[in-house]
Amino acid sequence: MLSLRRVRRAASGACLALAVTVPPAAAQAAPVASDIRLGAAARQERLGLDHIRYSGAVELELVSQGVRLSADVVDYYLDRHRLTAEGHVVFVTPSSRISAERAELDTQARTGTFFTAFGSASVSDKVDKSFFGGQEPDAFFYGETIEKLGPDRYRIRKGGFTTCIQPTPRWEVTAHSVTLTVGKRAVLTNAVLKVKDVPLFYVPAMYYPINQDDRSTGFLLPIYGSSDIRGSTISNAFFWAVDRSQDLTLMHDWFSKTGHGYGGEYRYVASQGSNGEVRIYRLDERATTYRQNGVDVPLAATDSVDLRGAVVQALPGGFRARGSADFTTDLAARQRYQQDVNAATSPTRSYQGNVSGSVGRGNSISATYASSEVFYGVDDSRTIGSRPRVQFTRALTRLGRLPLYVAATSEYAGISRFDTVDGARTADQSLGRIDATPSLQFPLTKWPFLSVRSSVTWHHTWWTESLASGVQTTDPFYRQYADLRATITGPILTRVWDTPGLGFAERLKHVIEPEVIVQRTTGFEDRDRIVPIESGDYVYGGTTSITYGLTNRLLARRRAGAAVGAKGAGTRELLTVQLQQTHYSDPQASTVDPSYSGGFTDRAGSRFSPIAMSVRANATDTAGATLRVEYDPERGTLEALQLNGTVSAGTWLSSSSGWSRRLYVASVLDPLTRQPSNFLSSRTSVTLGRRHVGGSYQFDLNVSDRQLVQQRLGLFYNAQCCGLALEYQTFNYTGSSITTVTRDRRFNVSFTLAGLGSFSNVLGAFGIGQGASGTRRY
Repeated sequence: MLSLRRVRRAASGACLALAVTVPPAAAQAAPVASDIRLGAAARQERLGLDHIRYSGAVELELVSQGVRLSADVVDYYLDRHRLTAEGHVVFVTPSSRISAERAELDTQARTGTFFTAFGSASVSDKVDKSFFGGQEPDAFFYGETIEKLGPDRYRIRKGGFTTCIQPTPRWEVTAHSVTLTVGKRAVLTNAVLKVKDVPLFYVPAMYYPINQDDRSTGFLLPIYGSSDIRGSTISNAFFWAVDRSQDLTLMHDWFSKTGHGYGGEYRYVASQGSNGEVRIYRLDERATTYRQNGVDVPLAATDSVDLRGAVVQALPGGFRARGSADFTTDLAARQRYQQDVNAATSPTRSYQGNVSGSVGRGNSISATYASSEVFYGVDDSRTIGSRPRVQFTRALTRLGRLPLYVAATSEYAGISRFDTVDGARTADQSLGRIDATPSLQFPLTKWPFLSVRSSVTWHHTWWTESLASGVQTTDPFYRQYADLRATITGPILTRVWDTPGLGFAERLKHVIEPEVIVQRTTGFEDRDRIVPIESGDYVYGGTTSITYGLTNRLLARRRAGAAVGAKGAGTRELLTVQLQQTHYSDPQASTVDPSYSGGFTDRAGSRFSPIAMSVRANATDTAGATLRVEYDPERGTLEALQLNGTVSAGTWLSSSSGWSRRLYVASVLDPLTRQPSNFLSSRTSVTLGRRHVGGSYQFDLNVSDRQLVQQRLGLFYNAQCCGLALEYQTFNYTGSSITTVTRDRRFNVSFTLAGLGSFSNVLGAFGIGQGASGTRRY
């Protein structure tokens, strides 16, 4: 097989022959064929009635093809439109160039064969050069023979192909045959990928796109990996760019220990308001055994389907339909394979559909069908849903010239709530409910130092079923009460001062603003007859609550010279600190207040809620932090703490971290009992050297148990025309009663070639931004 470097040297020598010319008199020594135009030749001979030979630095043009040819000797047969060329043959088209030792061409059919040949083809000047290492987007090929099958189509026998234009290519694919369509694709059979002349992997067939568009149909490079549970893995994908508005990716994963999976992802943008993404994946597992914590765990053969997606579709009349699904037929199977920590530990599967739109001025209607199933065991779960929920809303409307505003909401909800234990439906609390909620609002904001907003809302609710001595019956129940609310705010301190010494702001503003919310819920009877399912069902009547708080803000105004719309222009909130607490006339109301994380508990009620403090800090464009703390002064405990921070430095560094601590007890509204949690999580990405080198690291730490639940490290290196991405993940979910696989270690490796993208597979490999992002650009 001809080496790439030797062929390139031959091609360079052939190019020198193009500069040789002959006197015009010599060019007239023989008749000129009608489908070729002679440029130069040292000698011309007529060897037969239809046979002409040109020799000595021949240059000519094939008129019908608009291409140039140069060689040492050219024989042309007029009757057969056949041309043969020998010695430093160079064949040049607008989009490709071939150098060969010998060539045979049919000038009428535009076909031919080049022997011991080397060629190059320009992909397109429209392609982003970053996909080709900043170099010209060219493809190079060589072979024992190169057949010209059409104007821009070639077949290579026993040769190779690369898009790396380095003097010594960093990678190439050798193959038994390569069918190259310039500007579209290269199809290879019995292909071997070589990096630095080292064979890397073999594929019986390969489709390599060299399309002029940003997206091209073709096979994506495989992802190779290993796992304690799955064994060795290979993920393959085929990307089909259907058109500019839709594409389809077909995927297949092979697992040496457990079987295989396959599926597809379809994405489309039909119009500005209509788009969607749907992914379906089938997992076919064979019976096997894997080890967990030193114990052999048998795994029966399973067949599961995983469906995820979201669609939005514009409808006539200004209506819009939305749908989403995150559903699997086997939650345990999903958790065994997912590398994303949220998907691997989530106990929920759900789906929903909604149609909404406006009906007349200020009126809207919405219809929703939804179901959410939460698992608290391998087969045991609780289902909550709306089947359906129809809501009609009248927007806030002013009453004539009066300072009064009215709004209304009415709703019918077919609520489903039941448990599933060992495949049987139990504890069924499903029922129907009708709500009508008109409201009247009257703001009072005449004084600059005081703002008062008041509202009265009437709640009319009818249930198709009710409780009698704690047992649900088919007797309907009706409830009616009023909710009166007044919100009073006003700054008690406002100070503005110029800051000429600050480079980012011309002045600072300090505002201290108290707020008081007084709410009264009128009484109603027989609260114990309500079947409590949603938050509105837990309201206590005859209760007054007073929420009082203080907000402390520090704001900065950008200098007048800053461009409008520029980053950081205008007024920035540097620091905000808020304190809040609520007093209840009925201690039981404190247990069902969703404003606090400690609410909705079965602990003994208190007349006071926890003291909540929220802090937001955004000192610069590249750093920010938020903090929320809830402290119960009566119990002397920290009910909840949540701290999050982000920092970035240009395009090379981005990091986010969070600490969440919650003191949960048995929940009334939540279908599951949530245990106390204390977690620390962090995500960091670094990109260096003009985005050639980088990596990401993430971890989740269970502080209470001092256990590293998950850590994930990804690294990538991109040279001028190829790259390598690696990731390693280890997790330990031993504290979870839901996760079926408690421990695993995974390792993945992916390669990128110039102009050919990689992908993130369905299982979440390379899903943390270290180079294989899932985009399919070539």
